[in-house]
Amino acid sequence: MYRCLFVVLFTVACGPSKKEVKEANSSLYDDDFSNVFNACVKEVRKRYPHLVEDPVRGEVATSWHPVRGRGVTGANGQTVGGGAANQAPGAAAGQNGGGTLGQEAVRSVYFVRFRVVVRGKQPWQIDVVGQASKWLAGEVPQPLRGGDRPNWLDPLINDLHVRIHKRLYKVAKVGARLDKLQDNFVPTKSHLPSGIQALLKSVQSNLETDSDAAMESVSGDFLWGKLGKQEMVQELQKKDGELKNNVLETLAGFCSISSDSKTVTCVGPKGSASFVQKEYQWFWTSFVEKQR
Repeated sequence: MYRCLFVVLFTVACGPSKKEVKEANSSLYDDDFSNVFNACVKEVRKRYPHLVEDPVRGEVATSWHPVRGRGVTGANGQTVGGGAANQAPGAAAGQNGGGTLGQEAVRSVYFVRFRVVVRGKQPWQIDVVGQASKWLAGEVPQPLRGGDRPNWLDPLINDLHVRIHKRLYKVAKVGARLDKLQDNFVPTKSHLPSGIQALLKSVQSNLETDSDAAMESVSGDFLWGKLGKQEMVQELQKKDGELKNNVLETLAGFCSISSDSKTVTCVGPKGSASFVQKEYQWFWTSFVEKQR
């Protein structure tokens, strides 16, 4: 029996019962991989249309989708109402079409994204992992972890998992579940062109061992933020430097690609990094730390 909880993307999201969640979490699916994977893709796309599917890895990864509607609460227990709190990044701040939640709540937007993994062997196991983030006007999107994890995230994860389970119910082996995927979100880079994937790996590897080598991919018009190039290289050379750790954490985060496939932006809790393709070669063009 479903309990209607809140609205996501203008559709009613109703939480499944404990029994349904238990069934989904304990099931394996005895069918060809293509049938199981395609069922996951179809069900995810119905509710979260912006996604990347990778049948080689058995993964379906969505982009960030805004969480909208009354009754959605953040980690602090405040209700996210209408108006600017539910507008996408770039919307005008300060237009309050819902309740009065204070300056920060009015200009904040909550997002959710998912990674669905089909793994093992036939009968297949399905894992659904979700992550929430909060965006404040003028700031870098902030993933919500630990004590900041919002109370609406688990119901959304369970809802999507049960919907996939129902689509595959005829081939489900309830109670045959293997070990469960750890509840951490590892952003996939499989949707990016091979050139930028190679550059990201190279920069990450070089930052760990040789900061000068990491700078070889930097473009001449690199945006250094407050630091100049020489100062930034010196900071990156520090073994446990804060800047190096911030860059590495950012590059390990979620990376989006522009519609013309020429610009990639990686966003993490401590900043954002941009990469641009020029004459078939990718260059690192900026790193901007989040202001404290």
